[in-house]
Amino acid sequence: MAMGPDQLAELVDRYAAALVLYARQWCACPEDVVQTAFLKLVRLRVPPDNLLPWLYRVVRNGAIDASRAARRRHKYESAAATAAPRWFAPSDDPTGLDALRHHLGVVCQPTRKT
Repeated sequence: MAMGPDQLAELVDRYAAALVLYARQWCACPEDVVQTAFLKLVRLRVPPDNLLPWLYRVVRNGAIDASRAARRRHKYESAAATAAPRWFAPSDDPTGLDALRHHLGVVCQPTRKT
């Protein structure tokens, strides 16, 4: 028999905080992992016999998967960032005044009083 909303609400109220703390040791998004575990539980036609150990196992596996995905994503994004051309090149003129004078076509020469 499928799980009803009241049963799910009771499980979430009772175990969600502990599951989030448990998942936090492996990943940076423990709330998402716990939510996904409860969604997997709801999709089951028959709840597992040992519900609490099942939840902890699903949360642990999801947290480890999330951590691996984050490391992989960081690796690929870092590689793409170093290979991409830079948008802004460092300037020899940190104030930008030389470039401004060049673009305006103005040569600033001090006026002398005679």
